[in-house]
Amino acid sequence: MEFNNNYQWNFLFQVEEDAKELHEAGEGQWGTDESVFNMVLAARSYPHLQAVFSAYKDISEKDIEEALESELSGDLLDGMKTVGKTELFCIHVVEAY
Repeated sequence: MEFNNNYQWNFLFQVEEDAKELHEAGEGQWGTDESVFNMVLAARSYPHLQAVFSAYKDISEKDIEEALESELSGDLLDGMKTVGKTELFCIHVVEAY
C-alpha cells in the first residue's frame, strides 16, 4: 500500500507542477514559453492530462483550450488543440460510461 500512496502523491504533485508550469509559461508572463506547452502536452498520459487540465482551470480564469488559443498560433496552436481535444474527447467518453 505504501507504493500506491507514494505513487498517488507523486502523481498529484506532478499534476499541480505541470498546471503551474503551463500557467507560468503562458498567462503568467509576458510572451509564451512554447517549450513548456510542448513538454507537458506531448509527454504526459491521457489520465495525467485530464488532471492537469482540471488543475489548470483551478488556477486560471481560462480552461486549457482558451489558454492555448490566447498563447499560441499557427501550426503549433493547431497541433496543441488537437492534443487537447483528443484528451478532452477521451475524458468525455470515459465519463459517459
